[in-house]
Amino acid sequence: MRRLLVPAAALPIFVLLARPAALQQQRSSVSSDVVFIGTNHNLAFLHPGFSPAHIRALLSHVDPAALCLELKPDWPRADGIPTFPQEQYAALTWAERTRIPVFGVDWETPAVRALPPIRRMADAVALLDSGDQFRRFREEYVATAQWTAGEAFGEAPDDLESFQRQNLPLTVDRWPKEDSADTVRDDRIADNIRAVVTNHPGQRVAIVFGSYHYLPLKRRLESTQNIRVLPPLRYLPLDTGGLTRGWHPDDAVLLLGANLDDWRSIASPQSRNHQRTKELLDRLRHERPNSVITRYYEARWRMLFGDLNESRRVLRQIVDDGGTTGLPYVADTRWSWPPLRTFELKARFYLAAANDLAGDHVAAARDYRQLLSLPQQQLVVRALWPETRVDLRPYIESLIREPYRGGLFEAYRASLAMGR
Repeated sequence: MRRLLVPAAALPIFVLLARPAALQQQRSSVSSDVVFIGTNHNLAFLHPGFSPAHIRALLSHVDPAALCLELKPDWPRADGIPTFPQEQYAALTWAERTRIPVFGVDWETPAVRALPPIRRMADAVALLDSGDQFRRFREEYVATAQWTAGEAFGEAPDDLESFQRQNLPLTVDRWPKEDSADTVRDDRIADNIRAVVTNHPGQRVAIVFGSYHYLPLKRRLESTQNIRVLPPLRYLPLDTGGLTRGWHPDDAVLLLGANLDDWRSIASPQSRNHQRTKELLDRLRHERPNSVITRYYEARWRMLFGDLNESRRVLRQIVDDGGTTGLPYVADTRWSWPPLRTFELKARFYLAAANDLAGDHVAAARDYRQLLSLPQQQLVVRALWPETRVDLRPYIESLIREPYRGGLFEAYRASLAMGR
C-alpha cells in the first residue's frame, strides 16, 4: 500500500507558536542563558555537514525549554511548515518531535497586504530574443553554480561546527557598526526574545536565526539584567548517535529535491554531489519501497543520466495510476521546481519534459495542456523567498510554443517564470 502524504495545509503542528508580545511580562532576578545557533539560509539542504539532522542533533544537545525562530509571530501556521529558510524546517520538525514550545520572534515593517503579490512570466518572446538580460542571467547563474557546488561537496568549511566558530565572535571590539536600516527590526526581535525569556526564568532558551543577527541581538539582550547570550560551542562536537537520532523520515524527500529538482541545478547538475543523491535514493527505497515519491525520484535520477525511455515509463505509470501524493511541506524552488502541489502533477510535468527531450513534442504538448486544465488555485503557487505567488500558466504555455530543451535555457525560463 502506498503511503500518501497529506498536503502541507493539513499537517498537524503540535508545537505552541505564540505571540511573544502577548506573553505575561515579569522581571526575574534569575539568570537565563540564550543559546544562539547561527545559520546561513542556504546551507541546510546543500552542505552535508550542515544538514537538518545536524541542526536537530545540536538542538537536542542544547535541550532548551523554548525555541525562538526567525518567523513572524503571526506566521500562517495553517500553510504548513516552511522550508525556506531551510533551518526552519529542521527546527520545527525537531520541536514537533520533542514538544518544545516554539515562538516566532521576527519583525518586519507592517504592510497592509492580504496576499503576497503574483509574479507572471513575461511574453515568451524574451526566450527567443534574450539579449543582455540573458547574458546577465548567465553570469549570475555561473557564479551561483560555483558557490553551490562548493557547499554541496563540502569543500567550504561551512559544516555546522565550523560555521558557529567562524561567524559568532564574542569580543566587543569585533562588533561592527550596525546598519541603521536593520536597527528597528533588531530592536523588535530583541523585545520578542525578552518576552520569551521572561516567561522561562532560569531556563535555557535556544534561538535559530541568521548569523547576521548575532551581534546586534547579543548587544541588546545583554543590556537586560540577567540575560547571557552564548554561541553553542559548549554543545559541540556532535556524536554519531545524535546525528542518527536527528534524522527525520522526510529529510530524504527534501534533500533529494535539492539535488534533482532545484531550479538552480537544471543547467549544472554537476554542482550537486550525486554520490549523496544515490545514498539518499537508496535510503528512500528502503524506507518507502514502491511509494510514488520513491518512484518519482527514481525517474528523475534516470533523466539525469539520459535514460529517457525508462524515466518516461515510470513517470507515465505514476500519472496513469492517479492519486494525490502531496508534498509534505511548503514547497520552495530550491527543492521543488516547478512547485506543483503533488508528486503526480510533478510527474506529469517531467513526463512532458522527457518527451520533449526525446523529440516527441506532440506527446509533450498533450501533458502540458493537461496541466493547464487544472483549477487556477493549483497553478498559482506560493514561493517563499521573496514571499510571492508564482503563476505557472504562462510558463507552461511557453513550453507548448517552445519545447523543453534542458540546460541553461531552461534555467533561464524558470527564472523568468519566477519574475526574476
